[in-house]
Amino acid sequence: MKDEIAKTPADWGKVLAGAKILEVYQADAKAMVVAELPQVLSAEKIVAPFDVRYFSSENGKWLNLGNDRFNSVDEAVSKWAKTISAAPAQKKAAAKPSEQAYDDGKSAGKSSVAGGAHVVRFEGEKECQVMAVRIYGSRYGTPQPPQEKFKIVLTDGDNQTIEEMEFPYSLFKRGDPAWYTVKLPKPVDVPATFCVVVDFNPEQTKGVYVHYDAQASGHSFTGSTTDNVKPESFDKGDWMIRTMVLN
Repeated sequence: MKDEIAKTPADWGKVLAGAKILEVYQADAKAMVVAELPQVLSAEKIVAPFDVRYFSSENGKWLNLGNDRFNSVDEAVSKWAKTISAAPAQKKAAAKPSEQAYDDGKSAGKSSVAGGAHVVRFEGEKECQVMAVRIYGSRYGTPQPPQEKFKIVLTDGDNQTIEEMEFPYSLFKRGDPAWYTVKLPKPVDVPATFCVVVDFNPEQTKGVYVHYDAQASGHSFTGSTTDNVKPESFDKGDWMIRTMVLN
């Protein structure tokens, strides 16, 4: 086939001028352009009618690295993918979530909010994405966790729901308290000021004790997952509830 491709038809200039660009691929500083050579413009059969040009970006300019010919777009893309995957990857530092917290990490007590929820109001400098919620506590009740789910609700500063999610009770174990990281199903966009509402719907025989520290900063409350219900200040300390966010 290489010999057949090497034979240049007399009307080749017309064929190239009429080539139709089908696909453009780019990966970092490399690019590939796939064009179809129109058979109708040539009296001779065009072998491997898909022309490919390779480019590299240097100092703001795209430099031609050469060309190739293929029988199909898929064939061209397959070779391109292998070339790119074989090239040394430029490692980019992935953004890491930062932790937002008001508690000092030292438990001074624990509480289960009957008929309500644990609420922490976070006040940042700009909008962010919540990736996970961290809770320091332990489950109480029967040895086997109830076949139920608890709620985590993210609200804005006016107590309007942004996202409501449910998670299995089995995430929490009985016994000594520990930090539990509850990863959200997807990142949730929140304003600079937002609230995390955690509702375990506790009863005498099942629930989760959430711990708090010894100094109240004014960011912890008890409240509800219902919109427009103003939470009540929790004065014993700060709930040991934190968020992992991307700014």
